[in-house]
Amino acid sequence: MRKVKLVLLGIATIVLVFSACTFAEEFVLRFNFTGHPLRVTDSVESHFVWEWFPVDKELDNFVLETRGRPSSDDMNTRWGLLWGLDYDNFYVLWMRPDGYFQLALYANGSWRSSTQWEKSRHILTGTSSNTVRMEFIGKEMQLYVNDEPIYKRLTNLEGSWNCALAVWSANDESATAYFDWLEIRSRE
Repeated sequence: MRKVKLVLLGIATIVLVFSACTFAEEFVLRFNFTGHPLRVTDSVESHFVWEWFPVDKELDNFVLETRGRPSSDDMNTRWGLLWGLDYDNFYVLWMRPDGYFQLALYANGSWRSSTQWEKSRHILTGTSSNTVRMEFIGKEMQLYVNDEPIYKRLTNLEGSWNCALAVWSANDESATAYFDWLEIRSRE
């Protein structure tokens, strides 16, 4: 197994771990941010900002994981992990500072809520950091927060997927979320 370390635009350190065989067998792609801010400002028309990490990975056995936190306990600020086919078709797991989460779908250019806001005792509140993980098992996906499952397993997912870190403001205010890292790896 070889390990390669790259620096991307001075913002993130990427560590790739792969076997001599193929990328699809075992891999780790890690972006280290150490409190990297992702901000929505008044000039952002949609009040929604993301940083896209193109993976273009066929759904199989892999994991997306990040640790993030909001900059304040303002309930209008949401942060989360986004994954999808492209800019017009994706899911996002939103987290709020009060311990609630929502799975939302953006399909063919419009928002659709996949779930109602739901409280989880596993989500740390306020400006505390939470680790969010998505495990893809074949065409299914399980959501975790702080190593605990928080929603039923999603099924019948298809296609080649990418991921992003996201922050959204429910009003005209600016909003910030901080992310420590993003890891994309093969599932054991």
